[in-house]
Amino acid sequence: MDKVQLLLKRIKQDRPFYMENFLKIRNKDAQLIPFKINDAQELFEQEIRKCEKEKKLKRFIVLKARQMGFSTFTEGYIFHDTTTNTFKNSMIIAHEDKATQNLFNMSKLYYEELPTVIKPMIKYDSKNKMYYYLLILDLILSLLGYKSPYLKRISYYFSIVEIFLLAGIPKILKIKKQKQIITICIIFYAISKFILTVYILKQGDLIPYITIFNR
Repeated sequence: MDKVQLLLKRIKQDRPFYMENFLKIRNKDAQLIPFKINDAQELFEQEIRKCEKEKKLKRFIVLKARQMGFSTFTEGYIFHDTTTNTFKNSMIIAHEDKATQNLFNMSKLYYEELPTVIKPMIKYDSKNKMYYYLLILDLILSLLGYKSPYLKRISYYFSIVEIFLLAGIPKILKIKKQKQIITICIIFYAISKFILTVYILKQGDLIPYITIFNR
């Protein structure tokens, strides 16, 4: 195997190596720092490896003090296991919704800060599901709007979902220059669409409000 294959193999098989070299956490000062396994987490890792070696079901009840990093480590373990295996699903359950969301946000941070070369592609984001449906509805109403100005007017209310979807694109990118280029393109698209709609196609009168452009 070449160096790349050896690295990928180690990433998959060596959990501490993966966590300490590729995962980042937010400390108490709200700063991003590399994940470094502490002594308590190392003991937990040893117990996990013992179960894996003996092929036992991994179920743990941890009696511990607060702020020892077990939640952070467990989320790192789940994240590694999910992202380095195909068709792997994971679930997070806590005693209340807020705690569950906090734990899930930890996984989102892991993903956002992963190097691009090992970052798995997100095929589905439940948060944007509603936006996609509304955007499809907007497209249908816009096409039907060529037959009825009333449907065209209704479609304008759904066009706002473009703002939410387009605004999320720069967040995916990690390179500052790429973010700037994409941001400029999005602004150019928004201005062009406004000019095309209001001045070239003369559809400004479809908007049921009096604006500074039609006084």
